[in-house]
Amino acid sequence: GFDYNFNRVYVGIQISGGNLKLRNGFSASNSYSNYSFSPGDKFNYFDGGLYAGYSVIANPRVRISPFISIGGISLESTLYSDSRDDDKELQLFNSFGYGPGLHSELKLFSYHSSGSSGFVSLRLDAGYNFIAKQTYTDFKGNMPYLRMALAWGIGNF
Repeated sequence: GFDYNFNRVYVGIQISGGNLKLRNGFSASNSYSNYSFSPGDKFNYFDGGLYAGYSVIANPRVRISPFISIGGISLESTLYSDSRDDDKELQLFNSFGYGPGLHSELKLFSYHSSGSSGFVSLRLDAGYNFIAKQTYTDFKGNMPYLRMALAWGIGNF
């Protein structure tokens, strides 16, 4: 992710991805195939977009900013990832996503060296993505998220 703070205005871009494991198995079908998923099967998750907010708390150690985000979000099976049949993957959604969130950042330390300054902080973002269009209609819902990172900043906190 990359973000920029100007006074109390907070804007940025975020890209997240990973694998999610199923807790419970299920069967599904679409026009390509019938699927049987077992507990432990993985799905690829991707979320990326823009966000903007306003810092309600901005002091030399802590920043808390509610924000809104817009972007893309997808969730797809990895059943055929080892073969050349990638088109057969079950896509639960691949859609425009939007929603509210809360960004918080705690400065751990700052540094100054030969004309430049910066800081290292602990960052925690929580939010909720509304999925505009479900590709596979047997599964409907939205995606809450929680992201934690060690962030490196250039300039003043």
